[in-house]
Amino acid sequence: QPLPTSMDKILKALPVPLHDSNCYVSNLYGTETLKREFRNCGYDIRPHELRHSFATNLIQRGVDFRTIAKLMGDTLKTVLNTYSHVNDKMLDKAYKMIAKF
Repeated sequence: QPLPTSMDKILKALPVPLHDSNCYVSNLYGTETLKREFRNCGYDIRPHELRHSFATNLIQRGVDFRTIAKLMGDTLKTVLNTYSHVNDKMLDKAYKMIAKF
């Protein structure tokens, strides 16, 4: 389910604005304020889980691994080793592409 609108204010109050071109997703990792606010909203989620969701969603949308590595402040090797798993959505997309041949 989507995050409540109350989280928008909390995310914008982080030390590094999310729209900042130097803001990597890793800057959110371990943010105690964010973890506490998620709990207050009834979510059992940690910022690191958002990092995984971010990478997986980009991969599913076809963003290349080098770009994802740059956005996340990681090396290409780390991103490939961590996020290159295949899921049902990716398989479905591949099947549809193959069927067009």
